[in-house]
Amino acid sequence: MGYISEVNEGDLAKNKYYIQGELRGRTGVERYYEELLRGRKGVQYIQKDRFNRDIGPIKMVL
Repeated sequence: MGYISEVNEGDLAKNKYYIQGELRGRTGVERYYEELLRGRKGVQYIQKDRFNRDIGPIKMVL
C-alpha cells in the first residue's frame, strides 16, 4: 500500500514535528494519510491493578 522510512536531514529541516529516528510515510497510503496516522506527541500515564489490567489514567495533582 505504501512505504515508510526514517526521517532524513531534509525532513528535519522542513518539519520541526519530527525528531531523528522517527518514521515517516514516503509513498502511497502512508504518505497521503501521514498527518492522520502519526497522531499527537505526548505522554499518557495509565494506572494498572496487581494483575496488570488497565484501571484508567492516573490523575496528577500538582
